[in-house]
Amino acid sequence: NEDPVDLARSARVTASSEQSGYAACNVISGQTRSVHGAAGAPEERAFPGEHRWMSEPAEGMPATLLLEWEAPTNVSEIQLIFDTGLHRHLTLSHHDGYTEKMLWGRPQPETVSDYQIEVNDGSVWKPVVNVTGNYQRRRVHRLESEFVVKQLRIVVTGTNGVDQARICEVRVY
Repeated sequence: NEDPVDLARSARVTASSEQSGYAACNVISGQTRSVHGAAGAPEERAFPGEHRWMSEPAEGMPATLLLEWEAPTNVSEIQLIFDTGLHRHLTLSHHDGYTEKMLWGRPQPETVSDYQIEVNDGSVWKPVVNVTGNYQRRRVHRLESEFVVKQLRIVVTGTNGVDQARICEVRVY
């Protein structure tokens, strides 16, 4: 992520839990999926790794991702990129090997379905976004007004099938 106005880049990122290799800080790396390999991005733009945060399934839900800034900052938009199973082929094919692996007509199980976003000005938490039934990879939340924020947390309460939260990227403006 080279966006100079993305406030998430300067935040300290932690989580209620994380799996080895899927650290919370991955959500500000700028990579929104694995892009290495023969059919991946050019070598100078490909960085090995999983490029997402995944909560520890044994910890259960809710799973929380927290962004903290040293000084209060003004926030009016939050962008999220969720894991939508891009490792699976979703294509029209007569090949049984492909079609057996596809999940058509329903949300991908890795995708976060239910979550809240809350902001804290240093003294009190305020809910600003509440989503149920999400199935999309990218969500852009333009807040009703600009908030002065010291902390922002994303609380995942459900997915479309898997037992852990997965977020690929968070951007804050």
